[in-house]
Amino acid sequence: MEGLATPHGRDEEWFYRQTQGGRGIGDCGGSSVVEKALKNSKESAASPVAASTAQAFPLAQLDGRSAYASDPPWLGEGVTWDDGSLFAAFRFPSAPASSPVTTQIALLRAVNVGGKSKVSMGDLRQLLADVGMENPRTLLQTGNLVFGSPTAVAFDLEQLLETEMEQRLELRTDILVRGVTELSSVIAQNPFPQLAEQDPSHLVVVFLKSAPDDESVRALDAASGPEQVSAWGRQLYATYPEGIGRSRLTMSLIERQAGTRGTARNWNTVLKLAALANG
Repeated sequence: MEGLATPHGRDEEWFYRQTQGGRGIGDCGGSSVVEKALKNSKESAASPVAASTAQAFPLAQLDGRSAYASDPPWLGEGVTWDDGSLFAAFRFPSAPASSPVTTQIALLRAVNVGGKSKVSMGDLRQLLADVGMENPRTLLQTGNLVFGSPTAVAFDLEQLLETEMEQRLELRTDILVRGVTELSSVIAQNPFPQLAEQDPSHLVVVFLKSAPDDESVRALDAASGPEQVSAWGRQLYATYPEGIGRSRLTMSLIERQAGTRGTARNWNTVLKLAALANG
């Protein structure tokens, strides 16, 4: 059980989880402890009836819960004994030293709007640095972050940042993460290029947690007045020819109809974010 170093400052490389009847009966770390636990597990149960080796699955799959849910995927081996108990040994995979840092964009939902969820951009930059992000930058005061990350999985970053902001800044909000390549695609896929050129402040991109289905998009388009709605991936594009303030196409309506949370940025801000991310 040698080789990989652990992230998050942990000095244990290997961990184990032992369950019986869906209940955790053992959970500890350290290679010698794991080896001893495996020996005890074999001695206390009858012969194994099934064994499997799996990669990149979370510990939560063992018993439906995990204290390490926000940690990286685990590498490990699980053995199911004929008495129904399960023994699994895991280790943290460590990114190679040459692992590339990718540029990511994080958008905070509803901060510094109407006096609610107030947070300083300086505090956000410091938090990003504290959790290991590189070259943290912010744009405007509405929670637009650009940074380098060794983790390229948006979902993992969203979970990490939402947890850290709540714990460190007492800021509870949704965070939407897009990679720089994905943001470039969002710009390239814009279905309203003429409005983007002539009146960009009245074109809005709504970044969503999950992609809306076609029926939801059609319903939103039908529910609006002069506005038009289109979708690409996890984004909605909405036009507001008469302005946003009096429009019936509100964020609450969009989120309710799409069945997911999101945050909106006008086209000018989207372009500025792309320029900052590629700069």
